[in-house]
Amino acid sequence: MSLPGSFKNLLDWTVGDGEMDGQPVAWINAASSGAPTGAMGAHAALRKVLGYTGSVIVEDACMRLPVERRLMGDDGAIADPAVRAQLAAVIERLGVEPANRAV
Repeated sequence: MSLPGSFKNLLDWTVGDGEMDGQPVAWINAASSGAPTGAMGAHAALRKVLGYTGSVIVEDACMRLPVERRLMGDDGAIADPAVRAQLAAVIERLGVEPANRAV
């Protein structure tokens, strides 16, 4: 599996002017645990596209985090404290200031 064309188009529009050059980036795959390959093809494609933008991929912030429905609150946000802690750790690895967190 690779990235959907619409997502590649989004990346083209958002990074086409060089604003991502040298910027730290990472991704979190928060899909369900049922995906047999863990979307490794999509990760490889995303890595390739972000490489074209000059972005700096923060490897230890990229992760697969299977999120089951039972871990979600009624509002659609992740309610499980352990999962929220994992997300907060990724944000810290990216160097985002705590006041700017949206976890």
